[in-house]
Amino acid sequence: MDKPSKMVNIKLPVLIGIIAAMLIISSSIVILSPPKTITQTITQTITTQQTITQTIQQTITQITTKPITIQETVTKPITIQETITKPITIQETSIVTIKEPLYPLTVVDGYGRAVTIEKEPFRIVSLAPSVTEILFAIKAGDKVIGVDKFSDYPKEVTDKVKEGKIAVVGGIVDPVLEKIIELKPDLIIMGLELQKKLVSSFEDKGLKVLGFGPSDLPELYQKILTIGKVVNREKEAFELVNKMKSKVDEIVNKVKTSKSRPKVYYEVWPNPLISVAKGTWIHDLITLAGGINIFANATAPYPRISSEAVIQANPDIIILPYEIKIEDVKSRPGWDKINAVKNNKIYQIDSNLVNRSGPRIVEGLELLAKIIHPELFY
Repeated sequence: MDKPSKMVNIKLPVLIGIIAAMLIISSSIVILSPPKTITQTITQTITTQQTITQTIQQTITQITTKPITIQETVTKPITIQETITKPITIQETSIVTIKEPLYPLTVVDGYGRAVTIEKEPFRIVSLAPSVTEILFAIKAGDKVIGVDKFSDYPKEVTDKVKEGKIAVVGGIVDPVLEKIIELKPDLIIMGLELQKKLVSSFEDKGLKVLGFGPSDLPELYQKILTIGKVVNREKEAFELVNKMKSKVDEIVNKVKTSKSRPKVYYEVWPNPLISVAKGTWIHDLITLAGGINIFANATAPYPRISSEAVIQANPDIIILPYEIKIEDVKSRPGWDKINAVKNNKIYQIDSNLVNRSGPRIVEGLELLAKIIHPELFY
């Protein structure tokens, strides 16, 4: 029989330990040691168990040192975390730029009065159609609780009146004070110069009043911006004014390209005959639209005129509100000699578009420009 190998005398547990150690050492050394070291370590392991133990200890020590390096690497998130703290700076900056509370605020109204608004108004009475249109155009219609009897635009106004959500408080120059007091408004806004005399009667009752009476586009823009600021709709007011300015510039620049300036007669009322002169919205709009107002130099803003004066001025275009019939104008004695009548250039328009100092005044300008210079728009 063959003699047993000396390795057979090695106890089984020891043999298992040796094999395990070899596996650990070989796998560890592949990572941590060069090829030459692998050979030496294997030789030492086979020689003695003590050497194996030492090698295992060395290997374990080497292996356990690795996590330290890994742990040091893991500290990098600290740097990342420090970088992430940047939003804190941004957040702090945004806090610094927050506006101070809007109220109380003091504004100068269209009557030249300094008025202090203590808190945001939520119950507003509008005493002019133009003011009502502005409030709804800048998305403050939900604050309106009362209007004058002539406020009829937008349709939402008349709908709310029918539903009882908005009260009608009387006329423009003769509102019913008792009705207004019953509504307990925190602000009353008026839109015409002729309403200025009403201010004291409201203030005597402890009511806050703002008044406006714009006579041209720059004053109208300021009226809208002031109302927007007071009712906390400043952004919407700026957007509306910028939109209006852009449209006006577009129309004016277009009519400037025309070489002709037709003579225009605008009739406000038929009996007695009333027209417009300087100092009125309609006159300014006719001029901006590229026309010549035949009664521009009259002594009153809304002068009474004679039929003969119209015939003599011989306008190229006649513009009427819807209330005046075209056939009635054509049948007037001697008017058949007028160029506008002979050439069938008599037009009707919604007078609110050219009378009310509100956002739709720009629509009025565009309508007049199309009537006076159709060749530029059609």
